[in-house]
Amino acid sequence: MYTLPVALATLAGLQSIDYGVLMMGAAISVLPIFIAFLFLQRFFISGIIGGSVKE
Repeated sequence: MYTLPVALATLAGLQSIDYGVLMMGAAISVLPIFIAFLFLQRFFISGIIGGSVKE
């Protein structure tokens, strides 16, 4: 039960770093956020546009 940055740091190891495993862990940790953005993209974009328009 680690947070994502701590879990990725434990993948680095003490002596050697397996960059393939580390990059796969980073990709898997970003994937749920990216999928949520894809489904909720119109709300993000409309919020950004609505906040930038000065009336």
